[in-house]
Amino acid sequence: NSIEQAFLVAMENEEIPKVNAKFATHCFVALVSVGNHKQPDGTPFFMDLEATANNLLNVFWKGFFVD
Repeated sequence: NSIEQAFLVAMENEEIPKVNAKFATHCFVALVSVGNHKQPDGTPFFMDLEATANNLLNVFWKGFFVD
């Protein structure tokens, strides 16, 4: 799994905290898949791909309720 391997390498290089890489991979993939969902009226959650990516990565790395 290349995403899992990337997490493992980043942990070895002390770029990110040590976590269960398999769990982190599943969480990351699940979160990214949310970016494809739309609101009930058919509009996307975010206006463009960059906003989608920024918001998803912020949630992944910082959580929902961190300043």
